[in-house]
Formats: sequence, C-alpha cells, structure tokens
Amino acid sequence: MALLTTVARARRHAALAGAEAVHLTNLLTSASEMVEDYCNRLFTSTAYATEDQDGDGGRVIWVRNPPITALTSVYVIDASGDDETVLAADLDHEPETGRITFDPEADSDFTWFPVGVQNVKITYTGGYAAIPDQVQTAVILVAMNLYGAGAVTNPTLKSERLGEYSYTRADMATQDPFTKTVRAMLGAYRIYGGD
Repeated sequence: MALLTTVARARRHAALAGAEAVHLTNLLTSASEMVEDYCNRLFTSTAYATEDQDGDGGRVIWVRNPPITALTSVYVIDASGDDETVLAADLDHEPETGRITFDPEADSDFTWFPVGVQNVKITYTGGYAAIPDQVQTAVILVAMNLYGAGAVTNPTLKSERLGEYSYTRADMATQDPFTKTVRAMLGAYRIYGGD
C-alpha cells in the first residue's frame, strides 16, 4: 500500500503537527487504504498486465484505475470461444475517464465487448504519477479524524457545559472518518461497480 500523501504535507495541519512520525505514517497508511477502498480504485500509476472485466455486449468499457497513461491491447473472447487481441491502434480511449471504445474504422473481428464473465482482458498503465491535491487533502482529513483531532473542532467532543464545567467525549468507535467534506472531495475520483 502506497501512501497517497506525505508526512511533511500532513504535518502542515495543526491537528497532526504533534503526532510522532511512526504514528503519523501509520495513520496516513490507514487513511490511504480507506480512501482507495471508498473510491474502489488505486491511485498510484501502475502497469496492469491484465485487468479482467465482464463484457456486456456494448461498445464501451471503462478501466478501473484511470487515467490511462498507456493502452496496449484488449483481449476479447465471445461465447463461442472466438477470441482476438485488439491492439491499441484499433481502439479509441479517453485517458482521463478510462473509457475505451472500438474504433469504427478498425480492421477487427470485434466491434463490441461480448457478454461474458471475465472475458475482456485489458493491458494498460493507469493511475496518477502525481496524486491529485484533493485526494491528498482527503487522506489527511481522514487521518485527522482517525487521530481524533479535527482541524477546527475536536470530533471526540460530544458535549461541553460552561456552568459547573462538564466535558463528554464522543464514542470514537461510532465516528465516521469520512465526513461530508471528504466524500465531496472524493466524489469525482470514485469508481462505481467493479470488484
């Protein structure tokens, strides 16, 4: 699991400035994993020798880890067992969205993704060489919530009274580290469906 942000960047936030380096690294690792799980994808640029997908009979398929920085080929198998490796030159793709379609002018036996289970095998490089700022900030906010100290208010504070002073901490086991702000920041990066 790769960290999606740096310890130095996280330390710029007052709530994490005092955290021990090892503890902060562990928090950021956990937060990075949680963000990738929530978004149903990996963010770090990776070469995928084979990403197996189910064909749905349509002309469009999306990779799970956009953006596509290099598309090599798509191997397709139909229900009768006919198969073909379609080279990138015979495909159109939108790098940022990860959308792949067949080039209508291509010399290929397939112009669609046949219905099947794990019958489309995509070879590509996808993900970010530099993790987007919004994703890094979301990771830090999740780490702050896991640490138990928000940037402006303390999420562990459930109630406080001034007359005859009283202070009650919230049960951290019931706290969701994915606040509305974090969910909004990650919305554009979330992949629906897939594994």
